[in-house]
Amino acid sequence: MIPIVRIPGDFILTEYRDPTWQIIEETIDSVKEVILCIYCNDQKDIIKIANYVNDHDNKLKIKTLIQLKDVDKNNRYFLDVTEGRSKSRFQIQNTTVEGIINAMVFLKSHFNFLDRDKKIKSQKRNDSPDHDIYKK
Repeated sequence: MIPIVRIPGDFILTEYRDPTWQIIEETIDSVKEVILCIYCNDQKDIIKIANYVNDHDNKLKIKTLIQLKDVDKNNRYFLDVTEGRSKSRFQIQNTTVEGIINAMVFLKSHFNFLDRDKKIKSQKRNDSPDHDIYKK
């Protein structure tokens, strides 16, 4: 299952959109495949957000969803950047640019943790006839 990351799209309407989008692209480029779901509060903003995403989606790997906030509020996500309660696995309760950056840092650290090199120890067998559990 491909994880879905849900972030607010209001940052695209601010002056911080280009540096924030660069951080999003770097994060998605460095982690495994994720689906980016951008939500907005107002229907008028969907067109502006969609135009910006279409112009800057060259590094996005899979697909990007753009929805109204109320349409997808009952879905479960891997990571949800929203205020209030969420049914998501992980949640960041800050919808500002800082919350989006915190979400991208979390994604990087989470997938780096999962991809780290693990030393696999061979399991000791104790079912041989020479093994005595009462032997000291």
